[in-house]
Amino acid sequence: MPNILGSGSIPDSIGNLTSVSYIHFGNNMLSGTIPATLANLKTLTEVHFENNFLVGSLPDLGQLTLLRRAYFASNSLSGPIPSSIGQLSELLDINLSSNGLSGSIPDSICNLQKLWYFFAFRNSLTGSIPSCTGNMTTLSQIQVFTNYLTGPIPDSIGQLNNLLMAHFAINDISGTIPEGLCNATSLSYLYLYGNALSGSIPGCIGQMTKLSDLELFANQLTGTIPAGLWNARNLAYLIISGNKLEGTISDSLGNLSHLRTLQVSDNQLSGSIPSTIGKLDVLETVYFYNNLFSGTLPESVFTLPRLSILALYNNRFTGTLSPLIGQAQRLKNFQLYQNQFYGSIPAEIGQISTLRYFYAHGNAFSGTIPDSIGNLGVLEQLYLSNNQLEGTIPASINNLSKLTVLHAGTNRFSGTLPDISNLTDLSYLYLGYNGLEGAFPDISNLLNLKYLLIYGNAFTGTFPNEWTTLTKMQQISASNNRFEGTIPNNIGNLPLTYLAIDQNLLTGTIPASFGNLSALQTLFLSTNKLSSTLPPELGGMTAIGFLILVALILFIAIYGYDNPIGC
Repeated sequence: MPNILGSGSIPDSIGNLTSVSYIHFGNNMLSGTIPATLANLKTLTEVHFENNFLVGSLPDLGQLTLLRRAYFASNSLSGPIPSSIGQLSELLDINLSSNGLSGSIPDSICNLQKLWYFFAFRNSLTGSIPSCTGNMTTLSQIQVFTNYLTGPIPDSIGQLNNLLMAHFAINDISGTIPEGLCNATSLSYLYLYGNALSGSIPGCIGQMTKLSDLELFANQLTGTIPAGLWNARNLAYLIISGNKLEGTISDSLGNLSHLRTLQVSDNQLSGSIPSTIGKLDVLETVYFYNNLFSGTLPESVFTLPRLSILALYNNRFTGTLSPLIGQAQRLKNFQLYQNQFYGSIPAEIGQISTLRYFYAHGNAFSGTIPDSIGNLGVLEQLYLSNNQLEGTIPASINNLSKLTVLHAGTNRFSGTLPDISNLTDLSYLYLGYNGLEGAFPDISNLLNLKYLLIYGNAFTGTFPNEWTTLTKMQQISASNNRFEGTIPNNIGNLPLTYLAIDQNLLTGTIPASFGNLSALQTLFLSTNKLSSTLPPELGGMTAIGFLILVALILFIAIYGYDNPIGC
């Protein structure tokens, strides 16, 4: 029976089609329940009800002994998997995924001696994986991820010599990874992530010569990375992040010549990165962050021809960045913040035309920002704060037209801030705690700017009126500069939540438009030369939680000091 493009429910009379062998009602808009009369179709070999809006329970199909394929995925079916499933002796594959099925996987499933594929992912199944699973010797794929399964991984799975994929992720499976699993020598894809597995990674995994994808992240695994793992030479994806692993990365890492993704982040690993990483010519993604790694970064990592993501942050790496960084021609995301790197940022970084994210904050980099930074035409986020960088910010930074974040505070920059009017995508500008001086450049083109944080510098000139035209602005922090003149009257038109312009040389009155700042939570105006008159419109600042206002004349009248202060 061909696929129909319709809606409505399936009639009970379908049970009268006693000679039909094939039903395909998939990918429609059918609703209601699956009639129990379906069990009358003794000649049925294939049934498709996937991708509809069917509800209710799975019918008892135990009498359909010729059934070879059954697809019920992506509906809203509920209730248990009938134990009569074990009577379907000819069944080759069954897909029950993406429903609301509950209860346990019946042990009777182990009677299905011809089954190739069992898919029951994204349901609400409980209980454990049947210990007899190893009896299904023809099984090629078992996918039961995203359920509420508990208990251990059956050791008998190692008996499945035809098993290509075991996907048990995102459950609450506990216990250790059984050694017997290593006997499943055809296994190419093993997904155990997002469970409660403990103990060590079996060293025998290296015997699984066809293993391509090993994902064990987000468990509670302990111990070291076993030496045998580095013998799994067909591994393309090794993802063991988010455990409690310790020890070092072996030089034998270089054996994994097919490796594309290496993720060992969020563990307690230590030691240095072996230089043999440079042998992994197809490696694209490297996550070493949130560990205890130390030592220098091997320059061979920058020679990897396909490297796209290199995340090293929150470790103890030291040393300088090699000029070979310029050879990382496919690098898009380089994160090395919160380490102990020092020395200058190599000018060769400007050769990485693909770089979109460069996070180098929280290190001890010194020297100047290289002019070549302006060659990074697709750079979106640049984090350089909390280093020891000095000199002027290069004018070439205005070439970074895709930049959304410029984070360069807490350094030793001096001189004037160059023209940045081309940075029209910029939403976050942080230059606080530097030695920048002179007039602040015109930023009236930066219509996407939300955060302007330039406190702790020596900017001069009148308070920039064009700031009040940046209608997305949420925070202005320009404290401790030398801005003078009056606060623009139309500042109240901005959607500000934070305004700090204290410790400047501002004069005049507090604008009545401050009363329009209904979202404002924090206001600092102290230590200026503002009038003491407080406009009555300030009553409109309903969201403000912490208010420091300068009232110079009032303060002098009461205390007799010629020093403005917040009140």
